[in-house]
Amino acid sequence: MRNLSRVAVILFFFGWWANCSLSFSAQAANPLIVEVQIAGEKSSDDFIKIYNPTGSDVYLNNYQGSYLRLVKRTKTGTKDYTIKSWSRDSEAKIPAKGFYLLANKDYQSLSNVNTLTSQTIASNNGIALRLGPENTGTIVDAVGWGDFNNILFEGSPFPENPSPNQKLERKQISEVYQDMNNNSQDFYLNPPSEPSLAKIQTPSPEEPQPEPKLETPNPIIYSSGIVINEILPSPVGPDETEEWSEIFNQNNFEVDLSRWQISDTVGKITTYSFSMGTKILPQGFLVLSRPTTKITLNNDQDGLNLIQPNGKIIDSASYEKAPRGESYNRTDSGWAWSTTLTPGSANIIPSSPATPQLKTEEKEEPKPEAESPKIKEPKNKEEVAAVGEQIPKETSFLPFLIALVIGIFSGIIILILKRKTKDFDFSKKLE
Repeated sequence: MRNLSRVAVILFFFGWWANCSLSFSAQAANPLIVEVQIAGEKSSDDFIKIYNPTGSDVYLNNYQGSYLRLVKRTKTGTKDYTIKSWSRDSEAKIPAKGFYLLANKDYQSLSNVNTLTSQTIASNNGIALRLGPENTGTIVDAVGWGDFNNILFEGSPFPENPSPNQKLERKQISEVYQDMNNNSQDFYLNPPSEPSLAKIQTPSPEEPQPEPKLETPNPIIYSSGIVINEILPSPVGPDETEEWSEIFNQNNFEVDLSRWQISDTVGKITTYSFSMGTKILPQGFLVLSRPTTKITLNNDQDGLNLIQPNGKIIDSASYEKAPRGESYNRTDSGWAWSTTLTPGSANIIPSSPATPQLKTEEKEEPKPEAESPKIKEPKNKEEVAAVGEQIPKETSFLPFLIALVIGIFSGIIILILKRKTKDFDFSKKLE
């Protein structure tokens, strides 16, 4: 009985320790950008709201051994602009499970603002919380929206720009902010509403706790049959202005490419988002120049990915070494290089010259040896002549030699016998 009690106590303490560990792990998260408004009644009515998901206050002047800085980049910006730096503000903090609100200094109607700034945010921007200096500090969290080509976003940027009085807001699941490190999946556009700094409310134990209802939008089905069709990585002219790629609509209907993306795959990756309202005609072509996409195609090795708004790569192409002045073309049997460039029209692959045939002397096949004629045995004397004609003319020398020796030997014997016969007759006559 005592042993069972000891086991129960051990299991109780183990469960308590595991629960504490899990709770601590769940609280170990970074500050999150949860709301962004880029315009209200006026274009300067913008704000940014940051949330602290942990159970402890976050001091913005002393975070992970450094300080936090909120930065932005414009549509094609290559460097940071500081919205707010907390390097010298030792009192600034985000309370546990609470918010911190930054707003433009001209946004007079907004209340509960923690910091006012002269910087503004606009369409096709990206913002980020960095540790320490501009441009090089570690990014803690980032959000990008619209059609832009800077690096301040996570996963894929949110494809649309918020309208006036419309917020870009982070999704919540069971009152917990979602962070899948993908802006296009983590955010949605919310109707106009003034940001609230109230903490996330949890029902009291006395009140019934209804199960959270998760509204899941109906999945959008995007068209297939949109493919990468032709790529020119190494033009005869300057790469900066002459490079281009082409996509083709294999369908017999028009396809809306709003929120679609195309990106290169090797080296510094650049992603281009198709602007709203971009469409491709049935069996039509769409040519994308480097000045438009800002995608740099490497001459030695590179590739392209065509991405649907849901993040699915619907088509891709890659190449090894780009010959100068030749485009890489999709064909029925694969991909091939061509000296005939066809942007906006069907691909043309010049037929390769026939390989010259080396002349070789024809060898005469050995003829089968003729069968030796069969010699019939003569049935009568009249057939002897015919039989003689059937005997092969080619005979060996040895039989003739043997016959000659036999003939000579027979002649000698006949002479000896004749002489003996004569001697015998002569002796008889003498008697």
